Amino acid sequence: MASNKITQTNGNGNGNGTVTIEGVLQARSANGGLKVDGKWYNLSRFADFDSTVLDQLQKGHTVRLTVSAEKWVKDIELVGQATDQERANGHRDQERAADRERQIARAVALQCAIRLAGPRAELRAADVATVLKAAQAFEAWLLREADEA
Repeated sequence: MASNKITQTNGNGNGNGTVTIEGVLQARSANGGLKVDGKWYNLSRFADFDSTVLDQLQKGHTVRLTVSAEKWVKDIELVGQATDQERANGHRDQERAADRERQIARAVALQCAIRLAGPRAELRAADVATVLKAAQAFEAWLLREADEA
């Protein structure tokens, strides 16, 4: 997975210089982090680059980052666009992640509902229905949209 190309190194070799890395943008975090070929990089507040480049970046784009101290992005350049196939693959990855998140939420909701029912050795059919109804309520709460929270 890690196919980062280090194309240039500047500095004195003690980690204070900059490195230019070219790779595929895999993800962006809400706080501005960029994941390129499996490694996360942070946007430096001291960077002096055109912020419109950030608005254009999408998962699957090939980017060239100038990085200092192995993690701070000083400059960003959009090198290549994602192909339709790469975008489709990214969409499938997002769907799989959402399905997995829903499965985890369901498991957690069921565990919570069982704990709510109490430590009974045997559950009657009516108790199971009550537990499943409580699990559905927990699941709905867990999967609610962030703006509803």
